[in-house]
Amino acid sequence: MKNYFEVDASPKILKESKRVAEVMDECLSDADANFHYIFSITAKNYFTYTHSVNVGLYCLAYGVKAKMGDNDIRDLGLGGMLADIGKSKIDLNILNKKTNLTAEEIVQVRCHSAYGQEILEDMGCFPTRIIQMAGQHHENYDGSGYPNGLVGEEIAPFARICKLADVYDALTTHRSYKKALTPFDALNVMRKEMKNEFDLKIMGNFIQFMGPED
Repeated sequence: MKNYFEVDASPKILKESKRVAEVMDECLSDADANFHYIFSITAKNYFTYTHSVNVGLYCLAYGVKAKMGDNDIRDLGLGGMLADIGKSKIDLNILNKKTNLTAEEIVQVRCHSAYGQEILEDMGCFPTRIIQMAGQHHENYDGSGYPNGLVGEEIAPFARICKLADVYDALTTHRSYKKALTPFDALNVMRKEMKNEFDLKIMGNFIQFMGPED
């Protein structure tokens, strides 16, 4: 298993899963979701754009491998791709900053969850669970997250899945201020050092689903 993760399992999983590719295509071509407008905003910050797509892909892969229904898979994928839409209201100088953020800048960035929830609510075309993913994907299972310090099952199920996908992509993506971890090492960090932040049942499934195809 370790050797598998060392060669980056994620792209292989996504490439081999025909259903993931099909749903992603449906999501990106859905005019009702205003996706072209949304990504014209997030594309102003390349990392936000690529991170949004990656999180959506991981959420889709989770839904497909968990054998969820088509509507659930679609909403989970859309919610993953839209989770960071609130960053469109954050100063680009902060989002693109290559050094450590100040305490004040961290507070500003953390506002993106609430902003994202507001944006999607105002658009009036998304179901509650997609809106919850934007607003709650930084809530931690132990109550230490933000913006509202929700605990355990107070956090919406889809938001708990999105939390895992969000952290996994952040850990496995290279940034100017940090090196990317291998998928194997990222999952180890999540399992050993961050386990209190996640729903352990969902985390167990996520780790299993990141493995090779049967």
